Amino acid sequence: MRLTMIQILLGLGLFAAGASMVFAEPVELRLRGGDIVLNGDLLSTDGNSAILTSPKFGIMMVEAERFDCTGPGCAKLRPSGAFGIHGSNTIGEALTPAIIEAYAASKQLRVEKRLGASAEEVGMELFEGDGRKFAAIDLRSHGSGTSVPGLASGAAEIGASSRPIKPEELKGLTDAGYAAQPHVLALDGLLVVVAPSNPVGELPLEQVAKIFAGQITDWAQLGRAPGPIKVYARDNKSGTFDTFDTLVLKPYKVKIAETASRFESSVELSDSVARDPDGIGFIGFAYLRNTKALAIKSACGMTSPASEFAVKTEEYPLARRLYYYTTDKMKSPAAKSLLQFALSDAAQQAVVDAGFINQSIDYLPFGAQAERVALALTAKPEDFDMVLMKDLVTLLQGARRMSVTYRFEKNSGELELKAKQDLPRLARYLQTDEMRGKQIILIGFTDSSGPLLTNTTVSLARATAVRDALVAAAGSTIDPAKIVVKAYGEMMPVDCNTTEDGRSKNRRVEIWVKG
Repeated sequence: MRLTMIQILLGLGLFAAGASMVFAEPVELRLRGGDIVLNGDLLSTDGNSAILTSPKFGIMMVEAERFDCTGPGCAKLRPSGAFGIHGSNTIGEALTPAIIEAYAASKQLRVEKRLGASAEEVGMELFEGDGRKFAAIDLRSHGSGTSVPGLASGAAEIGASSRPIKPEELKGLTDAGYAAQPHVLALDGLLVVVAPSNPVGELPLEQVAKIFAGQITDWAQLGRAPGPIKVYARDNKSGTFDTFDTLVLKPYKVKIAETASRFESSVELSDSVARDPDGIGFIGFAYLRNTKALAIKSACGMTSPASEFAVKTEEYPLARRLYYYTTDKMKSPAAKSLLQFALSDAAQQAVVDAGFINQSIDYLPFGAQAERVALALTAKPEDFDMVLMKDLVTLLQGARRMSVTYRFEKNSGELELKAKQDLPRLARYLQTDEMRGKQIILIGFTDSSGPLLTNTTVSLARATAVRDALVAAAGSTIDPAKIVVKAYGEMMPVDCNTTEDGRSKNRRVEIWVKG
């Protein structure tokens, strides 16, 4: 049966539609990859579709992104590029704009910004060289708690969150007919900050909790000159506050003091603390600005300065992940393209430029990790084996640890989200000229639950699983025989084994390099 032109157009998503006359400018639309040409007047467009009137077919609606356009009306016609990124202020204030700028540069697009009703609402429009609008991004940064509502309503294609979304938020998405898809965008560490003039340099986590709960109210209680402690905190919509609440307040069964000054903006919070010699606050890594970050001491005596390497290995006590969430019904091609770029190696410099911690691979020499060895030597007799320790120290002499660290789902041998994302990244890196001739060592560790012999067996199985997954990700371009796999059970922990969070950090596979 021979199809009529109308039937062809219907099959391509063109159909009759009523429209009010907004403007009328001549255009010629040519189907990309096809021979169909439509001539007529463009009546209106919202970027996703265009309504035109054709002398031959009357009023029609077409999918704009499927056609190339010539004629005076083409400046008003653009691809399906209008979408929203809603959520975290921590991510939206600096990181997302930096990624959009880098993405635009990679595509040779021009960027124009426009301010909205507040500093937390910004429009970013991307234009091609001929002036055609490629994308219009509605960037709203009112807190991580607004990311899921944006996705569920369809107002946002990407939800920015500085914490994992909560079960009730996940249910809200499911009820709206969406499946959530998380992506680790970058890394961050919550900094506990004071003014530069404050002589305090470190605090135990328990004291931090009591300060922010209003149970420690004067600096004299911490050995400093007397002065009332003034607490600064992010607001309840903030993912930064949710993370602080989860990692600091809830473990000690306390709540934020009602007297705390609350902020929507990380910049304003940081600057307020810097001006107040009696102030203390918490912020993301990128917002240190003019404040001083305190080292954090754990319950088992490990002191952790806020270093980039410790955040990349997620062993800094207040390390966190920054997420982009999407759904299984993501529509905008421009949003998909931006997301793909944001997760790529090419975007990592933009993350650094914005003041955050990227996912590129860094190194730390064995000699710089003496505290881990010292902590291992204080372990209970049943958690320590001198022969294993000597073997470990001998193996790692002259080696450097990579910042990428593989962890697993709880009570499972399956790699967790970030570990899965890191596999192709590491596989690409191992094939670079820089890594030629280097020896790769994968070392499995566990927490202290169970006997050492069993834990050593478990950690060996997990290290072997990482090696196999890495080889698979590399497409068999890496010889598995050149990767050394070792296991040391609970030896050399990176955190306390007294909490679930500490135990989860200790269940890991580390990557070391020699040569």
